[in-house]
Amino acid sequence: MSSITSNFPAFAQGNDMPQSTHAKQPAAGRQDFETIQAIPDEAFIQLFLKKMEPAESHKEACQVKMRISGSYHLCVFIEAADMSTFVIKVPAAGTPALWQSEEDGANLRSEVGTMNLIRKTTSIPVPEVFAFNETLLNPIGAPYILMEAMSGQCAMSLWFGVTENNVITQQNIDSASPELEAKRMNFLKSLASYMAELTKFSFDAIGMLNFDIDPEDPFVDDWYVWNDEEGGMVGNSPWNISQDFISSVLVGNALNCPPEMLETPMIKGLTNFLAWLFQCVPLVESMAKGDEEESFVLMHNDLHLRNILVDEDGNVTGIIDWDASLTVPRTIGPASLPIFLEEDWWREGLCLHSTQKLDFYRRVYAQYMIAATGRKGDGVYTFKSCIYSAAIRTPNSFEDAIFFVEKFIQSSALLREHYDVETLLCEAGRWTGDINEPIYTLLRETVMPEVLAPLVPPKILKTVGAARKRVSE
Repeated sequence: MSSITSNFPAFAQGNDMPQSTHAKQPAAGRQDFETIQAIPDEAFIQLFLKKMEPAESHKEACQVKMRISGSYHLCVFIEAADMSTFVIKVPAAGTPALWQSEEDGANLRSEVGTMNLIRKTTSIPVPEVFAFNETLLNPIGAPYILMEAMSGQCAMSLWFGVTENNVITQQNIDSASPELEAKRMNFLKSLASYMAELTKFSFDAIGMLNFDIDPEDPFVDDWYVWNDEEGGMVGNSPWNISQDFISSVLVGNALNCPPEMLETPMIKGLTNFLAWLFQCVPLVESMAKGDEEESFVLMHNDLHLRNILVDEDGNVTGIIDWDASLTVPRTIGPASLPIFLEEDWWREGLCLHSTQKLDFYRRVYAQYMIAATGRKGDGVYTFKSCIYSAAIRTPNSFEDAIFFVEKFIQSSALLREHYDVETLLCEAGRWTGDINEPIYTLLRETVMPEVLAPLVPPKILKTVGAARKRVSE
């Protein structure tokens, strides 16, 4: 939630707003905001002056305007003498007791390199980075990124019509006024056009970008995540083949189900269900149209409303919070849906829209993405990317897997009519390995390919265009 804007709305500083359950959740014990917040304003000013070197006559005019804490970072806003605003972003884990210089440092350098690459080679509005340090050896005694503060309001304010008192107007959720709906359409078009630009980057593996050797030509390297069992940051090696990545996810997580359930038909069925699922197109490989080898694309890891800035009409003015950005399969890459349009596929997500309304916005966003990427581009994955992303999350826990199967059943009229979760999985669990058995034929050969098949939604942009026209009138 560490938005970088000099005009940050008050509601984003509190805890009253809807939060997304997302992969990039903070690890337990990896935040020490008390220590980071204790860094005095004078230290931030000293750092700013050292790096930006304003004229001597302007130094006394520099001041800390505000501090905003998110889930992972403290953002300190500094106003210079000319009224321009800058941000110093400090990780909440950036203390001597928590910071792991090699692993955390690699992640921070990748974040900076990613922003610089995007800023130089696309029109996507990302902050300009002026300085950074991944060590504790600097005036604030903590790692940081010093960058520009981008203009605009948090997109959450525009999307929900949030008032100054942190109140979401209930009627604005699914029954927005024509004016608000027009702004939403404008916002979706603007966001899709920017995210489509990331699809031009192509990489040979799944992993984190390393800019240490050549800032202009990064390569895919290990990425590091906190592991509670290990009590530290653990490296993940790159994958060159989607199936190797999927196998590591399935084996590495093993559903985390209760031990007494491992040999039950339901768990065996769940294992079979997931194995069949990941054998289906398009999950089985990440291939650009016409290519013969797999390739992977760069994604923003938390594309939620709180990390997007917009003007009063819904035009995107900034996309922030690029830490933990990875190269991933095309089905879940930059052409995929932003998180706020797929929250009904998150087990613990707070979903304010109805599924019917989300489906409408998903179709709109998918059509804008297809218009930007072409009908042979990654936009064909957009509409169903909520299913692809949820599938890859399923091995995280037994509860996530059961939730996914339930959603999957609801996505198929054939399954809805004849099965509930337990009945379907128990039948799959009794599979003997014969590909001619009805349950295998039903799921692997019929339903799964149908549900997962990329989709170009029916055209609804005529009504969308009429709504967007009202924005400019």
